[in-house]
Amino acid sequence: MEKNKREVISQPPFASSSVLKKANAFLANFSIFESEHGIDLLLNFDLKSKTYYVVCHLDGSTLVKNCDTNAVLDADDEEYKLNRDLSLDKYAYRLMEADAINGRSFEDIVIEYDLSYRKERPLKVYGGQHRIEAITNAYETHGVSVIHGCRIYFDLTRDQKVEIATVNNTSIAVPSDLLDRMQEDQLGSELRDWCQ
Repeated sequence: MEKNKREVISQPPFASSSVLKKANAFLANFSIFESEHGIDLLLNFDLKSKTYYVVCHLDGSTLVKNCDTNAVLDADDEEYKLNRDLSLDKYAYRLMEADAINGRSFEDIVIEYDLSYRKERPLKVYGGQHRIEAITNAYETHGVSVIHGCRIYFDLTRDQKVEIATVNNTSIAVPSDLLDRMQEDQLGSELRDWCQ
């Protein structure tokens, strides 16, 4: 392997040539933090879903220009959207947006590299739509572009897309009283000490 040329290294079970071809095309088409710093990427295998993915970091401007938050199950039928609608008026999202503007680096944005539809936006987002929206706002309104952690999947079947999207769009509701306690803890223990 040439000194500056990077490619994915597959772990057993070894990926098909189709997966490897797409993974290496992704590497060739995107400026990845790890590759820029001489780090090879491991092509991971998820035993449950039988899928292959890499964990890497992309800068915010790359995500803004290439992410498609309206990923679909089937390129021939774009009616069935895999993601839930964005809730931009929620308090938690407004905090996320403020964090992005202040340079927060988000992790575990779940994406498939897929050129089968809307090729101008090949990074189909299955988990992290709100983070992508916050990153987009930070970049477009304040010019903020920091690196973010992504899990990039390759060559997913229809069933694998459904599973990955379902797992990444199932949220556990955080009770309001827990959020209140966490925010009160930020202020210090004085109120709690007084009450006790």
